[in-house]
Amino acid sequence: MSVDRTGLPFEEPVKRGPGRPKKGAPKRPCHVVKRQCYCACLTLHDERGRALATQRFAALPGDGDELVEDARACLNQLVEQYPKARVVGICDGAVEMQRRVLEVAADHELEAQVVDAWHAVSYVSQAFGALGYNESSRREMVRRVLENKTGIKEVLIRLRTAQLKSSVEEVERAVTFLQNNKERMDYVRAREQGLPIGSGCVEASCKCVVAVRFKRSGARWKAEGAEALLHIRSWLTSDQGVAPPILDAFLDTYVMPIAA
Repeated sequence: MSVDRTGLPFEEPVKRGPGRPKKGAPKRPCHVVKRQCYCACLTLHDERGRALATQRFAALPGDGDELVEDARACLNQLVEQYPKARVVGICDGAVEMQRRVLEVAADHELEAQVVDAWHAVSYVSQAFGALGYNESSRREMVRRVLENKTGIKEVLIRLRTAQLKSSVEEVERAVTFLQNNKERMDYVRAREQGLPIGSGCVEASCKCVVAVRFKRSGARWKAEGAEALLHIRSWLTSDQGVAPPILDAFLDTYVMPIAA
């Protein structure tokens, strides 16, 4: 399971000033602001960690609790259908996203909670690039993070040593990220057990559910229309190859209430 956030353009009314409006002024003045809405997904993987099918969810800003309840109901159905399945939580390094993943899986024991490997790779590569490492050396540092059991520790030592010599913003960010998430970055063990290490499924959910439909040129939304369309888009972009009980749960708990 994965949880993430993405921006959604919202229309907010602007209060008119005193006096009669100017000729040609809009009848309902407004401005557009970006709010962070939630996306989540439940993805079935095979024993090698390859994605087979994905059920997607999305919720308006401030409706994170509702999204958690919907995803948890479907996860319970999923585990009931596949009792031997191992539950893994994947997200970026944000504390709130990690908390949401734990809330979705509150009824189950997590096999692992993993920080998205590609976020980690990005921080490490940028930090060593800022220190003047060439491409080959940066790839070696990335390889250690993904394939060496002591790789995170080694990379942290190198970056902390660099911190003592000079203050580089990219290095500071990388050290903070690795230090805060190192317990959730055992990629070697995850790969050995055939567990996924990337949050690409939820990144794809942010794109196909929200970005493709809601971020068109000049688009802006109100809560009523956005909420209904988020649920419909989640249904339309989800894979239909999962077991019927999970589809039933998805329809009963997520799609039908908003349609009604």
